[in-house]
Amino acid sequence: MGLHRCSSGLLCILVLFVVVATWQLPRSAERTSFFDETFPLMVAAAKQNLYSVLGVKRNASSDEIKKAYRKLSMKYHPDKNKEPNAEAKFKEISIAYEVLNNAEKRQVYDEYGEEGLERLQSGMQQASHPFGDIFSDFFGGGFGGAPRETPKAPPSSMRLNVSLEQLFKGETVDISFTRPVMCMHADDCFTKKPDCKGPGLRVVTQQMGPGFIVQNQIQDDTCVDQGKAWRPRCKECPNGITHPESTELSATVERGMREGDEIVFDGVGEHKIGHEPGDLVLVVHELPHKR
Repeated sequence: MGLHRCSSGLLCILVLFVVVATWQLPRSAERTSFFDETFPLMVAAAKQNLYSVLGVKRNASSDEIKKAYRKLSMKYHPDKNKEPNAEAKFKEISIAYEVLNNAEKRQVYDEYGEEGLERLQSGMQQASHPFGDIFSDFFGGGFGGAPRETPKAPPSSMRLNVSLEQLFKGETVDISFTRPVMCMHADDCFTKKPDCKGPGLRVVTQQMGPGFIVQNQIQDDTCVDQGKAWRPRCKECPNGITHPESTELSATVERGMREGDEIVFDGVGEHKIGHEPGDLVLVVHELPHKR
């Protein structure tokens, strides 16, 4: 079967997204319902001017956009407005707000329009899915995308020396260790950085030609989270984002444990920028038996 070239890049992506999404649903009325309700909405969003959807000017401030969104969302919220088109209108408003309230998305939209958003997405190499997580990235997960979980710092491993008698009888052992912990005032040292896409990851956008842009991912250790970066030489944390801290714990050596068994303390390991605290893993090591 021959493939026909689409006249509009964004509409092609929208159609492709709906086809893939509906194919993953059960072969039932649920699939039909999803397609019937979502497809017209996405096509409408692609064709409409997002500023017109919110009723604001192109140079509207962030506060003006938020004010317009709150007003319209209250007016068209399906729980309050029973008009047949209220739900679709509410979703259009939400989509427009998700783009215009994000500095990076708004800049791309202002310079390249909907086609720019589609080009930007097509330039990203998404290994997890051949079609990319289009609406999760550009519309903030507004189509059911799950929020990204904060990654956990790597576990810290430490050897726990115990005697044969302790392994045979079981015993509680007091230990001390030093770990890097976050500065208490770290939040005061963060700054907004729209091109930060996660811990240690920044995205650089390049224009390769008229109407065509690509996006490359590079390492940036100042990036701590989506849209957030660490401000170097911050006076609130003169020693940096982390500092060493000594901690004391009581480890329970259960009766019958053997060499190489592990005792895990959840979330009490090292702190790492943009991550949840890691685990501390104690590895049992049997000391030579004294005769």
